[in-house]
Amino acid sequence: MTLNVINLNTGAVIGQIHFDQYAFEFTSSSSPTFGYQIMLDMYGGWGTIGGTLAQGSATCTGACTVSSSDFPPQAVTLTNSPDGESYHRSTATTRGSVGAATVTWSYFFTNPTWTAPSTPVTITPPATRCDHNLPGNNTVAGCIIRDIAPMLYYSISGPYEELAWHVLAAQDSGLAGSHPAYGLSHPAPLNRLIDAAQQDANYRRACPSSYPRPAGLSCDEYPFQSSRQGASTGGGPGRTFDGCQVPLPAGTGPSGYSACMIDDDDNSNGGSALNSFYIDQRMLNSDAFYVWITP
Repeated sequence: MTLNVINLNTGAVIGQIHFDQYAFEFTSSSSPTFGYQIMLDMYGGWGTIGGTLAQGSATCTGACTVSSSDFPPQAVTLTNSPDGESYHRSTATTRGSVGAATVTWSYFFTNPTWTAPSTPVTITPPATRCDHNLPGNNTVAGCIIRDIAPMLYYSISGPYEELAWHVLAAQDSGLAGSHPAYGLSHPAPLNRLIDAAQQDANYRRACPSSYPRPAGLSCDEYPFQSSRQGASTGGGPGRTFDGCQVPLPAGTGPSGYSACMIDDDDNSNGGSALNSFYIDQRMLNSDAFYVWITP
């Protein structure tokens, strides 16, 4: 960014400060308090700028209060980077509540030789969503940044490698869940499904009891039964892959689901990791997420 110092009589620019503006937002999935930081880093300038100070403050609208806002006047120089920090507390802390909060930072520059302070600069980071309504975790309130869909990571060389292999094969065949940056066909997020009866229906369709379970293996379904793209709620035909030992044909495209017999421990522990992910990311019904398979 650039701050222009202007002679009000002539309109001429008599000084400039060139700086980078950094804004950070941080939350905790187990606390209703969240914070913001701002930093201004000058990297060049000239003219009537000696003695310039920067200062600011933060406000919060929506389901929140301002616990503290600290950005006192600080020198703007090539060796000093003014910074501010604010903390906020959600008011969505009663059981069953959900609330969004929007913080706005405003800062400005002053100089003893200037006629008046600079025009204020405002920053509005992504909204924060806090809740005390998370299925499976009704003991604490917490906050997340919902503007960015989170990603669940599995590794084909990690502790759930057979599950990861099945997810990757399913996504590579066109099913949803891969992030656009991953480069597979038909990238699209999954959406969490809370209803237990619908989850059961998803699993029964993808992995009916009529499918033989070889020793040490269990039936894995994708998209997950706990997603709206699951076999029953998402619809479409079933597919499988070589070595999966499931009586389904091969298939491609974004519609449908896949099933595969995989190591029972991989299936069970990978499912536990998915449930932990839902809690850590405070995912409510229909919230979007991606599944990223790493080497």
